Amino acid sequence: MMQAKSGDATVLKLTGRLDALTAPDVQEHLLQLIDQGERLIALDAADMDYIASIGLRTLILAAQRLRKEKGRLIIFSLTPQVREVFDTAGFSKYFEVADTRKGALAQLTARA
Repeated sequence: MMQAKSGDATVLKLTGRLDALTAPDVQEHLLQLIDQGERLIALDAADMDYIASIGLRTLILAAQRLRKEKGRLIIFSLTPQVREVFDTAGFSKYFEVADTRKGALAQLTARA
């Protein structure tokens, strides 16, 4: 998982699968960022080709924690197969989703 700073936002690049094997590490990393004071997090899903229910739970947990801390999480560049899981599970309404990194960062900073 690669991480970069863009203004006030932290951008994390998710790759491969977000499943029972990878979700615990992703969750730990996201919660550490929040505990360290990060309040604007953008997740780049362009290279994520699969998400399991535990992966969705990980993202929900991070989004809820950020909301409590007056922060925000946005996901961008969803692949068609991951977008289908989000849409089928009804999570496209729960998460802020953007098509591009530029769009995601603009959304985060516009309402920060």
